[in-house]
Amino acid sequence: MSGGAAPQPPVKEPTSLTFQFPILTSTNYTIWRMRMEVLLGIHGVWDVIDPGSDDAKKNNIVKGFLFQSIPEDVILQIGNLKTAKEMWDAIKTRNLGADRVKEARLQTLTAEFESMKMAENGTLDEYAAKISGIASKSATLGEVMAEEKLVKKFLTSLPRRFVHIVAALEQVLDLKTIGFEDVVGRLKTYEERIRGEDKVIETQGNLLYSKTEPSNRNRDSSRGRGRGLNIRGRGRGGGRGRGNTQNHGYPEPPKNREDQKGKPREQRDLSNIRCYRCDKYGHFVSRCPDRIKNHEANLNETQEGDINQEEETFFMMNAVEETVFLNEAKYIPPTVEPNTDEDGVWYLDNGASNHMTGNYSYFSELNERITGRVRFGDGSCVAIKGKGSILFEGKNGEQKLLKDVYYIPSLRSNVISLGQTTIFGCDIRMRGDFLTMRDGDGRLLMKVPRSENRLYKIQLKIGKPHCLQVKINEAAWLWHARLGHINFGAINLMHKLAKGVPAIQHQDQLCESCMVGKQTKQSFSKRAEYRATNILEMVHGDICGPVDPPTQAGNSYILVLIDDYSRYMWSFLLKHKSDASGVIKRFKRVIEKRTGKEIKTFHTDRGGEFTSHELNRFCDEEGISRMLTAPYAPQQNGIVERRNRTLLEMTRCLMKAKGVPNYLWGEAVRHATFIINRTPTRALVGVTPYEKFYGEKPNLEDLKVFGCIAYDRVVSKHLKKLDDRSKPLVYLGKEPNSGGFRLYLKKNEENLKNSIFGANLKIFEDILLD
Repeated sequence: MSGGAAPQPPVKEPTSLTFQFPILTSTNYTIWRMRMEVLLGIHGVWDVIDPGSDDAKKNNIVKGFLFQSIPEDVILQIGNLKTAKEMWDAIKTRNLGADRVKEARLQTLTAEFESMKMAENGTLDEYAAKISGIASKSATLGEVMAEEKLVKKFLTSLPRRFVHIVAALEQVLDLKTIGFEDVVGRLKTYEERIRGEDKVIETQGNLLYSKTEPSNRNRDSSRGRGRGLNIRGRGRGGGRGRGNTQNHGYPEPPKNREDQKGKPREQRDLSNIRCYRCDKYGHFVSRCPDRIKNHEANLNETQEGDINQEEETFFMMNAVEETVFLNEAKYIPPTVEPNTDEDGVWYLDNGASNHMTGNYSYFSELNERITGRVRFGDGSCVAIKGKGSILFEGKNGEQKLLKDVYYIPSLRSNVISLGQTTIFGCDIRMRGDFLTMRDGDGRLLMKVPRSENRLYKIQLKIGKPHCLQVKINEAAWLWHARLGHINFGAINLMHKLAKGVPAIQHQDQLCESCMVGKQTKQSFSKRAEYRATNILEMVHGDICGPVDPPTQAGNSYILVLIDDYSRYMWSFLLKHKSDASGVIKRFKRVIEKRTGKEIKTFHTDRGGEFTSHELNRFCDEEGISRMLTAPYAPQQNGIVERRNRTLLEMTRCLMKAKGVPNYLWGEAVRHATFIINRTPTRALVGVTPYEKFYGEKPNLEDLKVFGCIAYDRVVSKHLKKLDDRSKPLVYLGKEPNSGGFRLYLKKNEENLKNSIFGANLKIFEDILLD
């Protein structure tokens, strides 16, 4: 009985704020249950509920506590129950329900969890609390979310301002073992740090500028090349303002009445002012850099959901004018080291968010129409005069391309942003006194020692792209052109994977067409959650477009279908997205009859062309299950999204290399599909998609360079003595399901013909299209 007497003193104070019991509502059961468990434990009577006690006095105490914490309508329903445990279980059943109700609630919670994303103006505390709340509710329903799942969800759903710290954490931490609260704590430290990133840092030492331009505070009113901003808005003081600024995206503060009267204005301290747009200190919303960058073209890449933005204009090779405004507040150029030769030295920095250099001669390709300004962490601001690519050459002769490098003439240092390299698929590790960088395949790119002043710098050799027309007679470069400009690592393997390809050993290098046509950003995860075990078990689908200009037949879209098991792909040209349903129906009939297998699952996004009533009814009738990605989550169908990028890159390279007109892009897509199916892919080991799907090695003996010139003998009874005996044609690839080639008459743009290969056809792969 002594165990029951101990909790009596606290019970005599039911009105104490310290032990105030929560009131149960229709939506707070999980929180209510947690609080009640703690309070009952404090009073020493939790054993009445778990595991259960026959002590009558404790039972009455718990019943009294429950009556205080539940509404009257619930009391009327459970008040006649004899024991407190029966009342507790009745409340639990009322709020959690039977198994079917639990399952439905779990599905709702899972859907809410998957779609969660931190708001741009939200805080880490608020967002972490939401994730923890859902995890707690799920645990109450019997489904415990693993820490690893919570950590990955948290890191992948943060705003873009956290992208660099997330990339760094992913490199140095084991996400499978680190706790959720540990990750939140590390990121909160970073969040507090960036709140003051707009504060001016005093310049110390001799910075690596050849000429420092005036900072934001002392800028004159001269105009630059880019258009000024037209900013309208309401300030915190309630006044309205309108202005047309011409100062490169950093508008001056609005003038007050004293300024208009000619009196001197006092400089206001903005260090405690918090912007309600970006949640940072030091400026009003009218001067928010995020808002400025949204009014003009900016440096940030488009989000993954905006994948069609590139596809619409991927044949527009001519760059348009663009004005950019860079905020490198976390980067301060290093001080000059005396008596050192800085030529060719590159600094590897995790504070810089963009690659930068001041050496014009380094660029193998530079778009000087991209201009603007960049502000550094020391408060200085300098001009941007272009953006381009730099080709580096390794000690073994291999070449690697560094893209999206900004040309800043006033900058004497060369900067490689570690954060930007991780976005493009590189792996960065800092251990001991060395920094190592590896590519997506795990190959070592560089190993850099830390210098005495704790900087990482490396001397890099600038390379030059090879002219394919000069190199075309070399076997390696000839097959590089024939195989759609795939990398030399894949070409070195081709003689084992296909018939008719010689053994070639060549260092990985780039031609001019590769420079222009390829993209290297890693936007989608390479890991597949599911892998089919047989052909046609799962087919992925997606549509690219619209492409401008349309083909000669009026097609503007590309339907891409990929077999998950073999990675074999099919591409179909469409005039309209709505044509996809008919093409998919015909594809199913043909491919199933040819292989004897049936399509079991069709995986697509939620585009209208894939969720139409016609296609849904067809799949139901044919017994095809559907798998749809979540809205605005193309990465969930990453297999087809990555293949789309590969297809478009190869198409651009094929057309650029031989100067093929843009309206023939459909032929380039068809030929690129042919090549991709017969060349290596990382998803398969020692086999091509063609062999995996059809069970035999592909034959590439008759493959020629896309867009090269062919001459066909003119056969006619009416030829005159001086008439040409052959006519020039353009090779556009092999004709599907035949031994012929697709050929194009140069003199007549409307005439696209098929020609069976024979002794009369002569092909010259080293001649450019005129």
